[in-house]
Amino acid sequence: MAESKSITSGDEEPFELVPRRGETEEQKAKRMARQREQRADPEYRAKENARARERCANDPELRARRISYYRMRCARDPEYRNNLIARRREQRANDPEFKVKQAAYYRERLANNSEHKARKVAWDRKRKYGLEEDEYRAMLEGCEHRCPICRVPFNEAIRNLKPVVDHCHRTGRIRGLICNACNRSLSELLDDPTLLRAAARYLERSAENTAHS
Repeated sequence: MAESKSITSGDEEPFELVPRRGETEEQKAKRMARQREQRADPEYRAKENARARERCANDPELRARRISYYRMRCARDPEYRNNLIARRREQRANDPEFKVKQAAYYRERLANNSEHKARKVAWDRKRKYGLEEDEYRAMLEGCEHRCPICRVPFNEAIRNLKPVVDHCHRTGRIRGLICNACNRSLSELLDDPTLLRAAARYLERSAENTAHS
């Protein structure tokens, strides 16, 4: 009898790949070839996908195990991941309705799933700046969870006070973490110290004129 195989993705529950009882490797290969041939038929594939979606919608445990399995497979098999991405891109390009539904799904997920949102923010940071999560946490500790410019404590719930990665647009070098408001202010003045000093002198002169008037 063929043994079941267990695939895990670290600290998650294993996803069991259980072969048919008494099935030999040759029988398994023939069955898989037959399934591939069936799934080449768009109508058959659509029915199978609809049935799988219905099962996952009605069985949270099954859905979680499948998500765990596919995440693990994407992480370990670059070819499978690239093929999956290519199929998704092709589907979005050729099916406007799918593109709209997918965009609505991700917007809803970001709005209602704080864990997913945190993962996406961390992934974006790593993609843009190469920052790992522990490095980002160390930077927060280093500035005492305050903006080094305005000294206001960071606050994830307020857009202007969220910590953002400040970097040099010319060299790409990371300068530190500052609040969103200060980051926008630096951008408006082109990250130019000369303009910043001129703005400071302008404000000081304005304050002096107001005091003498």
